[in-house]
Amino acid sequence: VGETSGGGEDNQAVLKKLSEMPYEILESKSVQYQDFLFKLIIIGDSAVGKSCLLHRLTNNEFMTDHEVTVGVEFGTLLVKLEQQVFKLQIWDTAGQESFKSITKIFYRGAHCIFLAYDITRLETFNNLATWYNEVMAQSEPDVILFLVGN
Repeated sequence: VGETSGGGEDNQAVLKKLSEMPYEILESKSVQYQDFLFKLIIIGDSAVGKSCLLHRLTNNEFMTDHEVTVGVEFGTLLVKLEQQVFKLQIWDTAGQESFKSITKIFYRGAHCIFLAYDITRLETFNNLATWYNEVMAQSEPDVILFLVGN
């Protein structure tokens, strides 16, 4: 893809090039190796749709309802891009306060964190400040953050 000097135009060119590259979603059972491994974590308050997002990413299916996550759930997405296989390990963490001590250990080594909230519940958006502070305290300094309104 090439490196950028940090300029907005260079970043736009890289994103355009990436969006034009052909890719393939692979069945996880069909691949025994990967060229790159990335750890992604989905966090946020309880009942904001974290498990449904995980299911959508890993199974390409939309779920309208899901049972409460106890602790952590895990899924994998394999993407082939320019003859290289990228494995995404996606961790869905429980949003309940009682599981916060368990989920903190999953921040370490994460390349990307999705901060999720429910667009119909303002308190879940307001609570993102607490989640953000926890991410900054527990994760790597170069972690990439995405805000997901569900």
